[in-house]
Amino acid sequence: MTNSILIGKAIYNVLMEDETIQRYVSGRVFPLVAEQSTNYPFIVYWRNGVQSVNYTKDGYGEDSVDFTVLAVSDKYQVSVLIANLIRMVLEKRRIISEDMLITNVRLVGIDESWSDNAYIQTLNFQCTVNSK
Repeated sequence: MTNSILIGKAIYNVLMEDETIQRYVSGRVFPLVAEQSTNYPFIVYWRNGVQSVNYTKDGYGEDSVDFTVLAVSDKYQVSVLIANLIRMVLEKRRIISEDMLITNVRLVGIDESWSDNAYIQTLNFQCTVNSK
């Protein structure tokens, strides 16, 4: 059985460890929601779904996981720049964490919107998670 339900921890670590992203968000990376008073720009991420795809004699050893990452800023160009950086650090990367091995990360969709005086870039990803 994989630990794919814990994927948020791995996503958080990757985003926090990237120096270029951190120049913009200064540690403002949040699961699910950011507080109303959070300064721009910031990142929000969440897991959308987990599907077991490979069964082994010990249980499911591989999952397909969908997750979303938002880049939020009061400046359009900054939101797009951060979204592009997020894609660059996550896509096609092999992420090894203490809980799992994440591979085949790919962008499967992107959308942009405006809400609460902020530009929002919504990046939807899919990946494969294996047991370590």
